[in-house]
Amino acid sequence: MQKTNYTDKKTYTLYAILNRIRDILEGHVKNKLFWVKAELTKINFHNSGHCYLELVETKDGKNIAQCRASIWKTNLQSIQTSLGSDFSNVIKQGNEVLFLVEVQFTERYGLNIIIKDIDISFSIGALEKKKQENIERLKKEQLLDKNKQHKLPVVIQKIAIIGSPETAGITDLKKQLDSNSYDYKFQYDIFPCLVQGDNAENEIIKHLKKLNSGDYDVIALIRGGGSKLDLDVFNSYNIAKEIALHSKPVFTGIGHETDVSVVDMVANVYHKTPTALGSYIVERAHNFWVKILTTYNYIIEYKNRFLENKKSLLSLNIQTLTSKSISITQLKRGDLHSKMNRILADANHHISREKNLITRGFEIVRLNPMNFLATRNNSLKHTIQLIQINSEGKIKQGLEKYSQMMDLVISYSHQKIADRLRYLNNVIDSIKIYHPHNILTKGYAIPKIDGKLITDQTIKENTELEIELHKRTLLVKYIKDTKKWKDTLMNRLLKS
Repeated sequence: MQKTNYTDKKTYTLYAILNRIRDILEGHVKNKLFWVKAELTKINFHNSGHCYLELVETKDGKNIAQCRASIWKTNLQSIQTSLGSDFSNVIKQGNEVLFLVEVQFTERYGLNIIIKDIDISFSIGALEKKKQENIERLKKEQLLDKNKQHKLPVVIQKIAIIGSPETAGITDLKKQLDSNSYDYKFQYDIFPCLVQGDNAENEIIKHLKKLNSGDYDVIALIRGGGSKLDLDVFNSYNIAKEIALHSKPVFTGIGHETDVSVVDMVANVYHKTPTALGSYIVERAHNFWVKILTTYNYIIEYKNRFLENKKSLLSLNIQTLTSKSISITQLKRGDLHSKMNRILADANHHISREKNLITRGFEIVRLNPMNFLATRNNSLKHTIQLIQINSEGKIKQGLEKYSQMMDLVISYSHQKIADRLRYLNNVIDSIKIYHPHNILTKGYAIPKIDGKLITDQTIKENTELEIELHKRTLLVKYIKDTKKWKDTLMNRLLKS
């Protein structure tokens, strides 16, 4: 085979080839703009004011296209002004962004993508898609309602606050807790962390893990507001999962009036602003205070009604006992007199009849002989004996019935009187329990002004009061200090 001499080959310079490529490319793309979707892999803000990037497109985890890109200083300033606070959230490594670009090719620098503008709505749409994917994932894992199963304390006192210190969100929450109109005092600690940017997610999760073993009543995750891109960290699946599985109830107060983040959905309680969250905690404490006062007033009212009812019942029973005893005695006495009158009437009847027989006997004796008289005398003696026996039996029987009746009356009266006395003693014991003297032995006190009991009248400041205790009376001067009194009573109620 005959070798060809290199001098016979047609050769081209590199510049000529690249120049031809540029001519061909410019014939198709010169002065034309394209919307290009690509992922950012490298970002370099140069001292010159330009920004140099590396764009890539992947498929099935592999790079199928890669190219460098540039944002010239004037375009960069325009894009920064357009995006505002969202610029750092969009121009971030790993983000997929929709660019308006111009394709440029030079013999020296090769292919370059010149970025003219960025479509922020594409980035927001991508965030929303990712948010919905996280929500569906949490639903499948049954984590959305996990933290809501924690029972909240009746009064929330100890709060762990996660957020960026000295921001509007933290300031608003502290104002609600420290300057509430009821003068309630809350204990809280602030755990500072970033709430946006690349490290925000890791810092928030770190604090949540740390507070799993704390003695706080609730954990509050706070952010003072911002754009959708600023608040994107609160759509994080990892943060949402940490909240769902947390050992404490987690509250969120993120400053978005029209949207709900993923962490809001998994939180035990969420509010749209830190101010609303603080107000909720304060009002929850106030509702408990109102419930305590209502219960206290009900107990006092019930006690007063109970004593009045017992006094009325006691008075009625005493009257009934007295009246019934007199009535029964009078009734039995009347029966006894009736029986005695019947006995006497029977005896008088028999005596009268026998007198008549005696009178008739005298007439017979006066008219008949002696043996008839003797016979009648014997008959008379026998009759007199019968009269005596019969009269004595009737009288004895009547007296026995009278004695039995009296015994029954006396026994019944004693039984009724004993029953009523036992009931009366029980009532008196109940009254003694609520007697002021016994109340004082339990540690209560009776306040008086000039010897008169204080009820609901207005007490002027510096008024001298008499405080009656169990074995002594204290003279004190009234100084108005509502704040101290409320704090003391609240602490005692919570300890009990």
